[in-house]
Amino acid sequence: MFENVRRVVTVIDDNGVSRFESDGAPPVSRRLQNAGANIDEVWRFDAVPGDITAPGDPEEFSFLSPANGLLVRRVEVPPDATRFRDETGASRTPEPHEGMHQTATIDILQILEGELWCLLDSGEETCLRAGDVIVQRGTVHAWRNRSDQVTRYLAIMVTAPLPHPIEHHANP
Repeated sequence: MFENVRRVVTVIDDNGVSRFESDGAPPVSRRLQNAGANIDEVWRFDAVPGDITAPGDPEEFSFLSPANGLLVRRVEVPPDATRFRDETGASRTPEPHEGMHQTATIDILQILEGELWCLLDSGEETCLRAGDVIVQRGTVHAWRNRSDQVTRYLAIMVTAPLPHPIEHHANP
C-alpha cells in the first residue's frame, strides 16, 4: 500500500566540493498499521525559531528563505527542451554548469510528479523520481528535467550559514 521513500542527502566535503553523502531509505520509519499511516523521518532540526501564532502567508516572492526562517514552496519545472532555447527559439543543450547555484539554506525537496536530475559541481548527478526526497545542504547544484513531462516538487528551505560559500556559481 505504501511506497518506499528514497532520501538523497548532499554534503560539502573537506575540500569544499559538493557530494552525495547518502542515497537510500530514511533512517527512521514507522508504519502505523492501526492508523493506516506511514511516517518517514526525513530530516530533523533540533531548534528552529518560530511563532506558532504568526501569519505565514508570503507577501512577495523571494528566491531565498527569510533570515533565520524557512520557506515552503511547490515548484513546477518544465522539460529542458522547453527551458533551454537559443536565440532563434530552438531547443538547445544546456552548458554543463549552467544554472549552478548555492544558497545559504538546507532544502528538503520531495518529487511529487515526474523526474528531476540533481547535478553537483563535483560532476556527480542523480535522477530523482516521484516519491524521492533530497536533502540539499548548501551544496552547489543545478536542476535538469531531461524528460518530456513537467516535474512538480515540494520544497522546504531553511536558512543556514554556509561552511564553504562560493562566488563563481552564486546565481541560480
